[in-house]
Order: sequence, then structure tokens, then C-alpha cells
Amino acid sequence: MMAILRNFVTLASRHLLRQKGYTAINIAGLAIGMSCCLIILMIVADELSYDRFHKNAERLYRVTLDAHVQDREFRTARSSGPVAQSLRETLPQVEAATHLRARGGTPVSDCAVRHGEKAFNEYLLFFADSSFFEVFSCEVLAGDVNTFLTQPNTIVVTDATARKYFGDEPALGKILEVDGRSQFMICGVVREFPQQSHWRFGLLAALAGQTISERDNWLNNSWYTYVLLKKGAAREQAEATFQSMVEKNVQPAVEEELGGNWSEMKSQGMYYRYRFQPITSIHLHSRLDEEVFPPGNAATVYALAMIAVFILLIACINFMNLATARSARRAKEVGVRKVLGSQVLQLRLLFIGEAVLLAALAMVVSLGLMEWALPLVNSLTSKSLSLEFLAHPRALAGLLGFTLLVGVLAGGYPAFVLSSFQPATVLKGEVRGGMRGGRLRGALVILQFAISIALMVGTMAVYHQLQFMRTRDLGFDKEQMLVVDNTWLLGRSKAQSFKESLLSRPGIAAAAFTQNLPGNDIGSAAYWREGDNASNLIMLRQLWCDHDFLSVMGVQLKEGRFFKREVTTDSASAVIINERAARLLGYEQPVGRKLNGFFGDGEKALDIMGVTSRFCRWSH
Repeated sequence: MMAILRNFVTLASRHLLRQKGYTAINIAGLAIGMSCCLIILMIVADELSYDRFHKNAERLYRVTLDAHVQDREFRTARSSGPVAQSLRETLPQVEAATHLRARGGTPVSDCAVRHGEKAFNEYLLFFADSSFFEVFSCEVLAGDVNTFLTQPNTIVVTDATARKYFGDEPALGKILEVDGRSQFMICGVVREFPQQSHWRFGLLAALAGQTISERDNWLNNSWYTYVLLKKGAAREQAEATFQSMVEKNVQPAVEEELGGNWSEMKSQGMYYRYRFQPITSIHLHSRLDEEVFPPGNAATVYALAMIAVFILLIACINFMNLATARSARRAKEVGVRKVLGSQVLQLRLLFIGEAVLLAALAMVVSLGLMEWALPLVNSLTSKSLSLEFLAHPRALAGLLGFTLLVGVLAGGYPAFVLSSFQPATVLKGEVRGGMRGGRLRGALVILQFAISIALMVGTMAVYHQLQFMRTRDLGFDKEQMLVVDNTWLLGRSKAQSFKESLLSRPGIAAAAFTQNLPGNDIGSAAYWREGDNASNLIMLRQLWCDHDFLSVMGVQLKEGRFFKREVTTDSASAVIINERAARLLGYEQPVGRKLNGFFGDGEKALDIMGVTSRFCRWSH
């Protein structure tokens, strides 16, 4: 067997070396097609692998909320504070449950964290309790997981966060100061979650000892809740059982808040449903509000997979056409081999072997192309793709199988064409060059052009979409703007001095402070109209900024005025809304009207000072 294989390789190599130009063209075509296909498949595999690193990923669910209350629909990734405890106490199918929330109850926190002279803005600080480590798979690098987050003012950090603040020094027992007010002692260090996670944390602070308003309110949905079901437990059954229990708790809360009858409201279309969302489906299939990170898109991933197949198909068709077009050059070789006793199967294996050898050489070249292209791909996709997967035997076996598939796919048809020549015909010289398989080759050329045109049209559509995104009017002036992070660390008085020092420089025309930048998720809060009560809530996204921010950003004022520093009441009770908020509130003349909301010291009425045009403040 080895002798036969060695003979096949020798014959194939001789033929390829005799036609160096033809061989180089085929290797180049296959290598480019294979490298493009493999890179796209790496992106697809990366997208499909989200959250599968958890040990019990197939039993892990996020509790989400679908609600319809007073003509308003809510579809949110968050749930209320009592949900986790209720899951543990009432559902026999539950193995563990936990909940967490960002500082301030927004999807992502924004806080200043300091240790000594090192200070950073942190966006991934969450509050949780020890049950977190019963649900999620965390590799502990330092500390005792049984004591994590059991004591007030303790915090668990990732290895990346520990290196940022302490370098190579041990982090256990060190103190981190949050927003200049709270101090937390590090009780543990864990491995950072992989990038393939629908959410990640940098710091996980203990809920113990924290005062959180409306923590036990079934209608205050500011928590991310996760549940681990027992082996063999059915999600649908657990979800239905939990829903019946939820209604018993939600009913009195809704009736008290809205002042109506639960049964009557349900008959009018109201519902309040919690669902168990598989954690492995969140990244590609979730279309809920309040996600920590923007999710992916399953349709895009499937489209990429199709594009990968099409690109590989184009490369293989190109190989087929070149091989069959040159079939007459090998006709006499086939005739002589048949006269000398070669069987059709042997000839087909020989020609397929040549194609597989070409595919193997093309694979080597394609790996070099991928190594060169992956850094650019990573910068465009914000991924961390590399060829390190080749170190795994299963991945290497898959790559060899892929090479064999390409060789057989590309060489199969030419092998059938070449092996079908009749000795008597070809030895008389009656075979005209490139005529064998002409019809099918023509069909393949048409298919190749059709796929190429479709890919070009798709590429142009994506290009124009990107151009639209680049040139779209965002509603503010983004040119000549620089962002200085971490200025919250200065405190209010020092920050104002810093701003004045910036304005004293000749190259700086204006400066302003904001808590969140346009393009980031700025969070939302519940408000209600003047004259209404807190039962008629409207969710509005809110941005905290200083007096100069809107004018510095070039936001267009439609009515009223911007904030004024000399008007002291502006800082305490003024608000500016945009045109969409005015429509949602139903205010035809919004300036001078009131807008009510919940704040740290309870309900508060704000005076609407102005109305701006809509501007882009959140990028997906």
C-alpha cells in the first residue's frame, strides 16, 4: 500500500514540476480561496462559541422579562431583585441561582477606581454575592472561593485588573477605592472571562453591606439574574412553574402601583412574563433591551458561512476549468496508460491525488497568508483570532480533512473527464483540445461568474452602508473633538480647575464634562408626565453633563435654552429633552412643563428648559 501511495506521489510530483506555471497558478488560486474561507470560518466559529466555556453551559439560563403594561411593552435582559431568591426557594429544578447589577442600576457602570497613585475609569464593576461562583465557571487564581463576597466591602478582581493596578505584586488584601467614597479589600483573583462571553466583569464587589433602594421590589427590574438547572430538568416546565409563582408576587405590587384590578388588566392585554433564556443563545439570538454588550447577529454569521462556501467554490471551479481546458494535453498519457493496463479507477485516483497534492501545497501557502492577514482582520472585527488552534490535534485533523475535501472537490470532475478518454481515439489524435466536458465547464464558468457578481454586489452594499455610517449626520459635531478620560477622579472642584486650565491654552476653543460619551450605552430611567402618577412611566435614556456640554458638542437647540451656570437652579432641577422625548411625553409646548422622575432622595419634578434635535447617543 505504501509503495502504491509513494508511486502516486512521485507521478503527481513529476507532472506538477513539468508544468511550473500551471502549477503556480493553481496553487495561488486555491491558496487565496482557502485562506479567505478559513478566516471567515474562524470568525463564524468564534461567534458560535460564545459562553460555551462555562462548565454547565447547557444548563445555564438568564432570566429575562417580557411585559405589557398600560400600552407599553418591555423586553429586557434584566429582572427584579427578589427573583434569584425565589428561584432557589420555590423551584425544585434549580441547582443554583444568582443575580448581579452594575453600580447605579445601569447596564454598565462608570466609576473611578484608585489604588495609591494608579487610577482608572472602570466600566465593568458589578455587585454580586457568593452564589455567583456556584453558577458561573471561574478559574480561581488567588483566594478561597468559599469566602468570596461573603463579607461587606470585599471585592474579587480578574487577573487583567490585578495586573493593571498591582503589576506582578500579589493583589490579595490590597485596597481599592471606588469613586473616592467606598473602599473594598480584594479577597480573590480569578481568570478573566474569555472574549467569547455575552458579558464580562473586571471587578465583582460584595452585595453584603450595600444599601440598594427597592431591592425587594418585584417591579424594579435592574438586576441580571442567572439560574443553573439540575441535570435532566426541563426548562419549559421550570419556567411555567416559576411564572405561576411570580404572578402571586407581582399581582399585589402591580395593583398597588397602578391602582387597578389584576384580572381586569390581564383581560385588557397586560402580561408580565419571566423567561429562561439559554446562555449559549444570548450572543446571536437576543434582541432585548439593557444588554451589557451589544449582541451579535445570527443572520450575519450564517451569511458569512455561505460566503466562505462560495469563495471556496469559486476557487475549486477555477481549478476544474483549468484542468479540463488542458485535458487534451494529457489525452495521450491516458491512452498509453490504458493500453499498458491501467484501470479507470487507478487513473482517477492518480488525478485526484494530483489535486490533493496541489491542495496540500496551497494549504501551506494559505497558512502563511492567514498569518499575515489575521492582525488586520482582528483590528477590523475586534477579535483575537490566531493560528494557535493548530496546536490542538482535533483542529489539525480538521485542517487535514479540509485539505482533502478541497482536493477531492477540485480534482474529482477533472479526474472523471481525463479518465474517460478512449485509447483508440486519443492515439489517433482525434481529441480536440479542451472539448471534453465543454458543456459542464461552461456551466461552471457561468456559476463562477454568478457567485462572483453576487459577492461583489454584497460587498458594494456593505461598503455603501459603511459610508452611510461614516457620513450620517449624528446630530453633533464630532470633528476636532478630543476625549480626556478619568477626569471624574479629580473631584468636582479640581475638575473645574482642570477645565479652566484647558481653556487657557490657545489651541483649545471649548471644553465640557459628561458622564457618558455619545456612542456608549448611557442607560435609561423611568419618568412620567406632569399631572400623571408614577404608574404611567416612560423609559427615557438620560445623559448627565455640565452646563457647556450641549453647546460644545454642537447639538442643535430647537426650543428654549441650554443650561446656564449663572442660573443656580439649573444644576438642581432643570432638564433638557430632545424632540423624540417631547413626542413620547405628548408635550406640544414642552418648555416650561414638568418632568417627574425617581432620584436618590425620592420623587422629584424637573423643569424642562429646552428641546434639542435628536442626536446619536448610543451605538450598537
